[in-house]
Amino acid sequence: MLSARMTTDEEPVFGSDNLVKSIGGINAVLAKCQNSDIPVEKVREEADERRKQSIRSQQIREMERAEMNRQETVADYEHMLQQCGEIIPVTYDNLRIVMRYLRTQKWGTWGLPLCGPPIRL
Repeated sequence: MLSARMTTDEEPVFGSDNLVKSIGGINAVLAKCQNSDIPVEKVREEADERRKQSIRSQQIREMERAEMNRQETVADYEHMLQQCGEIIPVTYDNLRIVMRYLRTQKWGTWGLPLCGPPIRL
């Protein structure tokens, strides 16, 4: 199996022989090629910039998603506190909500609610 290298990102194209065959042979591939006056360095710089932009936008989306999850967790916790009052019944759902909430807080700021006796299911 041949392995060709792309000029923009230097990643190997595995199975390039099958690609050439599927296009119609080397002459068909060469007919689709275009000569360019753009230096290879500029093409690589543009590809690097696109890759960096993609990474930045992905990081922004992940930060936004994390903030939405944190807000949802805090809202669930506050809703549970309003429903249960001062003592929270020990159930799987309530423990899950409390543990999710505590993972969003620093250890020194934990203000744990009082827990009542376990409820048998």
